[in-house]
Amino acid sequence: MSFCPGGASRRFGGGNKALALLSETPLIAWVLERLKRQVDAVAINANGETACYEGFGYPVFTDAGPTQDGPVAGILAALRYAAQFGFRDVMTVPCDAPLIPADLAERLRAARGPASCAFAMVEGKLNPVFALYRTDLCAAVAEAFDKGIRAPRELADLLDANFAVFTGEEARALADIDTSMDLAMFLRSRLAN
Repeated sequence: MSFCPGGASRRFGGGNKALALLSETPLIAWVLERLKRQVDAVAINANGETACYEGFGYPVFTDAGPTQDGPVAGILAALRYAAQFGFRDVMTVPCDAPLIPADLAERLRAARGPASCAFAMVEGKLNPVFALYRTDLCAAVAEAFDKGIRAPRELADLLDANFAVFTGEEARALADIDTSMDLAMFLRSRLAN
């Protein structure tokens, strides 16, 4: 199972970044299209607002704990959601990375090996929003959350993790769109190509 977390979109200038248009298509639709070919099921984490995502045809669930309580709340909610349906794995990806590699799930699975999770290492830097977790990590993630861990980077430091390495062109495929300026630059680069 895979899920697309939504965020507060603070750097994007507010609004719902997942619904920002890229070539007349919402960012999240780009991500969903790439995910559905890689995993058995997809669900959307909506941070409290669900109605705007229901038209995409995938189940929608909200964070564990108060809305906007950080990405780890979404990861915990995803682990619990997937476990209740019998899934053993959860892959997380952001809603603002429209060109995720077609083999992302496969690469994360291969990198994880016997570890409990795998994270993307992009050009030598941890990018923990691209990750694969075993659902049996629910208790460990809940404990970390209860201790105040809110950032995936901090969570990665606590878990038994391996890393899928992405460099060059494949690293660029993991680029996310954090600001409206990023979106404009992304559109310009697509038009140039």
